[in-house]
Amino acid sequence: MADIPVAPGPFAPGPDSPVRADVDAIAAEGLSRGWTELFPDKYPHAGGPAHFAAYLVNADGYEVELIVAG
Repeated sequence: MADIPVAPGPFAPGPDSPVRADVDAIAAEGLSRGWTELFPDKYPHAGGPAHFAAYLVNADGYEVELIVAG
């Protein structure tokens, strides 16, 4: 996941946001590298039924939210 640029703070999905297959692939890669999924029982709709996202956390407590645009 080191190849994925990240920025701290809130993020609003933009036109270059990932599609569902991207979110699934990036989340799987993160899990294979030691990240843990938050809300695994609600994946991929932890933000609500119209929200498709993956929430991951690492051992240092950093959290990422991967959101599908639109």
